[in-house]
Amino acid sequence: MNYDKEFDLKVLNIKRELIRKLLKQCTDKQITFFNRMYKSINDIEEKNMKRAYFQCKKTLEANNE
Repeated sequence: MNYDKEFDLKVLNIKRELIRKLLKQCTDKQITFFNRMYKSINDIEEKNMKRAYFQCKKTLEANNE
């Protein structure tokens, strides 16, 4: 078994789940905007995940102000 691939896949899934949890707290309009930018959580390239995560965090912070 290729443990490197297995590990990388698990990390990728954890990143997707973190974004998914934040996105669930966003409004429908914000989710639609997110999907226009990234297509969907499952389609986000790994290189864009950090940016997507922080965008969701900032959006939720702004929603709570």
